[in-house]
Amino acid sequence: MLVLILNMPNLIIHCKNSKERIGKDFEELHEWMDKPGEILGIDHRRVRHDLSYIGDVKDKFLKEYGVEVVREFLRHIGEDYIHTAELWGRTCATQECNNNTWHKNKYCNKCKKERKK
Repeated sequence: MLVLILNMPNLIIHCKNSKERIGKDFEELHEWMDKPGEILGIDHRRVRHDLSYIGDVKDKFLKEYGVEVVREFLRHIGEDYIHTAELWGRTCATQECNNNTWHKNKYCNKCKKERKK
């Protein structure tokens, strides 16, 4: 089932989705992936959210979870980026502007700067 993700998935959501897919919650994996978020916020995806970390995932979690852990690692990344995709592509509120903006932003960066002048 395709679900619109309005909020960044948190630990509970990631674990619930894993449990529904595989029958295991992979809590330790999801906690490890999102731990940098305590400091970096949404920018936590710069760490532990790309393919270069597959080796680390295998080293840390393969014995406990088996090969499914790599799939859940990738699915976690996908769930986070689905959220980002839903926020992108809104149109700036300035009538003569056709730039894209983020979901919660009424104006694109260019128009925001011009409005502050």
